[in-house]
Amino acid sequence: LSGCLRNEFSRTFDGTTKVGKVTISDKVGNTRDCDVNAYVDKTPPSCGAISGQSSTWTNKDRNISVACSDSQSGCTNASFQHKFTSTQQSGNITIKDNVGNQRQCPVTVNIDKNAPTCGAISGASTQWTRSDRNITVACNDTGGSGCGTASKNFTSTTKTSTITLKDGAGNTTATFRDSLFKEYEKSIARSEE
Repeated sequence: LSGCLRNEFSRTFDGTTKVGKVTISDKVGNTRDCDVNAYVDKTPPSCGAISGQSSTWTNKDRNISVACSDSQSGCTNASFQHKFTSTQQSGNITIKDNVGNQRQCPVTVNIDKNAPTCGAISGASTQWTRSDRNITVACNDTGGSGCGTASKNFTSTTKTSTITLKDGAGNTTATFRDSLFKEYEKSIARSEE
């Protein structure tokens, strides 16, 4: 017998491998592959089913969880949960396997906690009138849920009033309140006719 070429044979496994092979040889060139348990996991886990996300906007906190799957070392948890508390449309939940590989799982959050603000105003005037007056206030929303214009038809004697703005998540604002909302005092107009 020629004997082994050397006492030890080694191989570096630099990719995800559970069972690998190390080739040994003798002094005359005969070789044999030996199965070895490598158990190297360099593959991040996979994002699974998502629960709690929604395409509907809310102004409340939202708990979202993502299932985790990993065919190598396994996940540290079957699912990972995160409580989203601030205004944002989307986010990520980090899942992990048992050797530290991680993956960011994108989720739909749709939280808007920002109140809308007043934009351009049309129909308002500092001039008195005896006619009805329709005033429209444009709505600006930085939270993402969006909002449209709000209008109010003034049909009775009014000098100041309020128009409430509401966005898609239900946030309202302390709306435009100004002396520009004026109408002619019809009772005085009738007495002067």
